[in-house]
Amino acid sequence: MRTRCYCFWITIVVLLAWLEPVAAQAEPTQSPGTNTAGLVWDGTKFWASDRQTETLYFYDANGVWQAAMTWNGSPGPLAWDGEQLWVVDESAKLLVRVKIDDAGPTRTAEIQIPAAALREVLSITGLTWDGNTLWLSTACGLCSNVYRIDPTTGDVLQSFFPRCAPRGLAYRYGSLWTTAYSGPDKTALLSEFDITNPPSSVSTSQQFQRFCSNDSCEPEDPTAIAINNDGFWVVDRATGEIWKVDPRGI
Repeated sequence: MRTRCYCFWITIVVLLAWLEPVAAQAEPTQSPGTNTAGLVWDGTKFWASDRQTETLYFYDANGVWQAAMTWNGSPGPLAWDGEQLWVVDESAKLLVRVKIDDAGPTRTAEIQIPAAALREVLSITGLTWDGNTLWLSTACGLCSNVYRIDPTTGDVLQSFFPRCAPRGLAYRYGSLWTTAYSGPDKTALLSEFDITNPPSSVSTSQQFQRFCSNDSCEPEDPTAIAINNDGFWVVDRATGEIWKVDPRGI
């Protein structure tokens, strides 16, 4: 009988431990620096890059941005390929793959940014991963473009004109998302491109949508966008804030 009692209480303890809720991931509301160019979700936490501090950051469970790696140059937009980070290094004109482990971030591969993406470009504004390839966006008025890039060779596989100055780039369910920025006196909009169709129809599938119905909640100077299961996350360089957009409204 005593043995059965012990087994009973052990079972209760195990069940209580299993039912105990897991602490929710902290949600960022401020960017880590004054010129945050990249924001991405790796499945468990956010990563950010800042050109001013020349640093890669991760957002810890306590809600604090932690410096992970000093970047010798200008770290730009970020992407996560399911295993490693990709970082745009505008100074060296490279796309750099970075391994994350207990020893800290280390560079594992790099490819040249395609020459077509550097021609007459004011800024490389976005990078994302669609499960197989990289997508890179550039902003320079009428020469703005989005490029699909082979992650091994660096070859351009596809490109299209986004009909806006794209700020940030993220992938979700067959679509690319960016913030369509047209200047300080214009409303920033979420823009979607369906890339499941042939290349010729990518640009015609674009949709523009407001962040919300309240004018006061529009980001003034969006620079990066990330997506996870909780929503869309947009960095506003003007205020240093990170906006969260409910995906149910998209």
